[in-house]
Amino acid sequence: MNVAVSTYQNYISFNKCHINPRLGHFRIQKIEPLLVQRFIYDLVEDTALSPNTIKKIIDMMKFVFRKAISLKLVNENPVLNVTLPKRNNLEMTAWDTERVEHFIQHSKKHQFYTGYLIALLTGMRKGEITGLRWKDIDFEQKIIYIRQIYDINAKQFKVGAKTNAGVRSIHIPDVLIEQLKKERIVVVGHKLKQGQNFNDYYLGVCTRKIIQANK
Repeated sequence: MNVAVSTYQNYISFNKCHINPRLGHFRIQKIEPLLVQRFIYDLVEDTALSPNTIKKIIDMMKFVFRKAISLKLVNENPVLNVTLPKRNNLEMTAWDTERVEHFIQHSKKHQFYTGYLIALLTGMRKGEITGLRWKDIDFEQKIIYIRQIYDINAKQFKVGAKTNAGVRSIHIPDVLIEQLKKERIVVVGHKLKQGQNFNDYYLGVCTRKIIQANK
């Protein structure tokens, strides 16, 4: 099964938290379409899972049964014709300028401030921010180049972005340039104190702390 590490981690979580507690006591040959449909209804009624997450769980189960068929453990796939819950058309809400400015002013002393500012002013994802290196920032042209991401689940850096469209360049405003320059000064100070053992290759304080907070 060729999937990303993060997807594999999700599959483990799906099985541990949802599939095994409800279906784990059944032999695979005893799992029929009606049982799977009841399983879906239970997920809808008893959990806060979104329709999209439930679909991912069912897609995983479809794969498992396709594999079981190829191994001649079962004759058919009981997950193929089940009915999935309808996706809710959730209305997306965005902060207005006043809320953004309020957040920026009240988070200036926070350890994640630089990361927050990057997210607010560029729209970059968490993995893109934590994967950012100093060489990806062109201070003269005021551009950030997204060339890799940090996978929180795998605890490793990956070349490229989550999608092909994710590999891109972003023009950034002066306020972010100035904050990144301040961050760079802090990082240089840490390197002078700690010597060559200090890794200043990545963005430094703002990214290391974000990564650490998610471990």
